[in-house]
Amino acid sequence: MKIAKVIKIIDDYTIVINQGETENVKIGDLFLIYEIGEELFDPDTKESLGNLEIVKGKGKVVHTQEKISTIESIEIKKTRSIKKPIKTFSQFIGEEETFDSEKIPFNNLKLHDFAKKIR
Repeated sequence: MKIAKVIKIIDDYTIVINQGETENVKIGDLFLIYEIGEELFDPDTKESLGNLEIVKGKGKVVHTQEKISTIESIEIKKTRSIKKPIKTFSQFIGEEETFDSEKIPFNNLKLHDFAKKIR
């Protein structure tokens, strides 16, 4: 499968890529969004090790069309912890910790950033 590119930025959390159903993209597929960074070299052999992939985030396909797909960010950040007492028949048996979460936007998106399927 060829590597897709970001062709539209809807908002900080939602993008469109140039692959769809004809490239076997399905709702629920996960993609890594990234840009190509500098070429890196082995310090001993001076052999090229390839270009660094600068990760912008991970997303899930939420809509497909024949040649395009819409992807939303799936990254979340735990924002705070809440401890609640656990009781059984009026007897305290411990605490349960729960977390609030916040969706994280893609980082510094640009048109033509890359998207590759990761699952």
